[in-house]
Parts: sequence; C-alpha cells; structure tokens
Amino acid sequence: MKYLYKLLNFFITIFGVTVIIFFCLNYMKTGEFKIYHFFNSYISWWKGIIKLDFGFSLKDGRPVFTKILERIPATLELNIISILASFIIALPISLYAVHRGYGKLRKAIDFIINLLFSLPNFWIALVLSIFFGLQFGDITNNLFGITLRLPISGMRSLKIALNPSGFSFLQKFLDQSLHLILPVICASIFNIALIYSFFTTKIEEIMSQNFIRALRARGIPEHIILIKHAGKNAIFPLLTLLSLLVPTILSSNFIIETIFSWPGIGRLGFDSIMTKDYPVVMGLSLITTIFVVSFNFIIEILYSLLNPRISRE
Repeated sequence: MKYLYKLLNFFITIFGVTVIIFFCLNYMKTGEFKIYHFFNSYISWWKGIIKLDFGFSLKDGRPVFTKILERIPATLELNIISILASFIIALPISLYAVHRGYGKLRKAIDFIINLLFSLPNFWIALVLSIFFGLQFGDITNNLFGITLRLPISGMRSLKIALNPSGFSFLQKFLDQSLHLILPVICASIFNIALIYSFFTTKIEEIMSQNFIRALRARGIPEHIILIKHAGKNAIFPLLTLLSLLVPTILSSNFIIETIFSWPGIGRLGFDSIMTKDYPVVMGLSLITTIFVVSFNFIIEILYSLLNPRISRE
C-alpha cells in the first residue's frame, strides 16, 4: 500500500508540474488563456509524448526528443563525476574533523565550509574562468617559462572536434578531462559543503550514543570506532541526502553549463528559454521532472531495503 501511494504521488507530481509549465508557456506564447483551448492542447501534447513525439524545435525544426537525447550524456558525465568527487573529498574531511574535535583546525574547516555555502555558482564559475583560463597562464609563464591554461569553454578542443579521427583515444581522453576540470570544481563546491555538514552532524549524533561508549569501554581505538562503527552507520542517511542533491545539481546545470559552454541539457534549456523555443522547454521540463521523481522513488525503496526498521515504520 505504501508503494502504491508513492506511485500515485509520482504521477500527481508529474501532472502538476507539466500543467503549471504548460500553462505558463502557453500564456507567454498567446497572451491569453482559454480553458477549452488549453486542455485540448495539453491532451494533444500528452498523446504525442506517449508515442515519444515531443514535437519539433521552433529554432531549427529538429525533433525535440532527439535534441534532448544528444545532450543527456554530457550532463550525466559532468554530474556523476562531480557527485563522486564531492563524496570522495567531503567524507574523509568530515571524519578527520570529528576525530580532531572542536580545536582550531575544526573551526577553520567549519569556517571554510560555511564560506563555500555562501558562494553563488555563477560567481565561482566566473572567477575560475578568469584565473585558470587567463591569469594562471601568465603566472606559470613567469615562474616556469611555460604557459599553462585550463580550457574554459566546450567539451573538447576545436582541433579535435573538427578532426576526431586524427587523434588517438588517449589524446581525446586527456583533452576532455582537461575540459572537465573547471566545471566539475564549480559543480562540486556546494555539494562538498552540504555533504560535509550533513555527514559531520550524523557522525557526531552516533558518537554520542550508548553503544559507542560501550566500544570505548572495551578499549577499541577511537579511529576504528569512528570509521568502522560510526561511519558505517552514517552512510545510510547519505541516500536521503543524495535525493536532495539531485534537484540542486540539475538546477545549477543551467548556470554552470552555460558559463562553460558545456553541451548538456542545462545549456540546451537556457538557450531554449532565451530563444522562446517552447517545445524544447516543455520536453526538458517533463524529462527532468520524471528523472527527479523516479530517482527519489528508487532511493526510498533502497533505503527501506537497506534499513528494515524504516520499512517497518
């Protein structure tokens, strides 16, 4: 019954989001609202969606579904790498901060984390672009006589994009990896701060429980208690955090992908809004809504399977 309720909530959410966005776009396009015309258009749109016919782009006449599918791999690559990097960086720092206690180092780490929370993505992206794309080259040239700059635009170099067969797999891999560095850093900063704060709070809650005191009384070293027992128990709530991160990451894609000219769905969405390409905007809204709601649904199922106590409750 619980899963039937969640499935019903899944469809209600998709219906609600699509109705609101369809209404807004329809009103922007026509400047008026007629209920009969609106629901006829909305039902016709859904009939096409069922057949994977999202309509055609007003900008270039191409199928909307094809345009979106072309952009999904780039967005997945950026987001998966940034999420993995965020967890790999944030979790060890969190464990180390808890282990050291409330000393000067812990206060310094907390200050930096709070600072990262307050920095907007667009500002970070612009600073990274200016420093590593321009000034960093001058610095390395003055110090080492070599001009080193990180790519600040696109997914690959122009020479490789024009002649991909003329380069080896390793060359193309290294080139794309360099283009990923700045977008991944920008996408990871807020995630690192959020994961650190969440995981640190959970670890400290667990470390104050009775079974931890019992482990200390048995003479088990503190670092083993922290990593093996407290850290293991704090991993499960990270699934909940992951379900909160996904919508945040997708929304930040509009800014990051646009500034770095990363060819993902965020850049496509921004360009479509600017050019009033309503079929593409509607298609992107539907696909991102389905993805977010489906992802949260899967996370809830996994969490209840991994933690039977939650499932019983």
